Amino acid sequence: MFVGLALAFFARAVSQNWAELKEVNLVIDGYSVIILMLFVGAVPLSGLYWGEILEKLTGKTVSPIEAAAVHTKSWLLKYVPGQVGSVVGKLIWGVENKFSKKVISASFIYENVLLAISSFTLSLPIIFILLPGESAKYFVLIPIVLLAQVVLIASSKTFNPLLVRLSKFFNKPMSGEEYLLSGPTLAKLQLKYYVPRLLNAIGFALIAAQYFSISPASDYIAIGAVYVLSGIIGILALFVPSGLGVREAVITALLGPIIGQPEALTLAIVSRIYTIVADVILIAVYGLLVRVKAK
Repeated sequence: MFVGLALAFFARAVSQNWAELKEVNLVIDGYSVIILMLFVGAVPLSGLYWGEILEKLTGKTVSPIEAAAVHTKSWLLKYVPGQVGSVVGKLIWGVENKFSKKVISASFIYENVLLAISSFTLSLPIIFILLPGESAKYFVLIPIVLLAQVVLIASSKTFNPLLVRLSKFFNKPMSGEEYLLSGPTLAKLQLKYYVPRLLNAIGFALIAAQYFSISPASDYIAIGAVYVLSGIIGILALFVPSGLGVREAVITALLGPIIGQPEALTLAIVSRIYTIVADVILIAVYGLLVRVKAK
């Protein structure tokens, strides 16, 4: 049932954007395998970190295979309009495995907050530096962005009001003392969440290398940073169905002044093709993880 649901929404996403997709002449070469491996690998890797968050919150052991499988399933259910499937998938698993809905909600919030912080601090300073034109006026924002990260992870008390406010979104409001992670734990997790973001950035930069000879080389860094930023903006747009839209709009708007509007649009469309193929592969990965877990 799950596979059928995921495939149905994959087909819907492709059909809605077929006119744009068919305009692109796909380049299939050695980079293609590496790109898909990077995009696919980032998902179960993020699942391991989510499992670690859940372990820290509850003191219960969550096997790496279990965490990767649950997170991969949750990731694939983003295709359900509104992305409610991503939340519901983990909540259902949590209830079945005797985790409270509140703690699953807390883990989901921590996961997305840490992901957002790592994405913004990895992308915004680079984009500010490499923006063409009069970008110097934005440089003052770089230390502000970096300082915000330090403040957020320096103490669990910083997360306290944020966690309580966000928990109301899940209709599971928490008190101020529930489900807090320590500062050192948050710092370690924060560093880990840079890894999947970097994998995605490298994958997108390799897509650019497939299609264009870009000079200077620093533009590849800008390309990767823009993809990281576009990804988190797309994820945070919780009520926007997955598909061509938010992420591609950000890529085109930010990369257009750097590498040209047609090139940016091509990269946006091709990256969506790669992510759709990667998600299809993730269905097989999910099935494999379930089989391994069963054994």
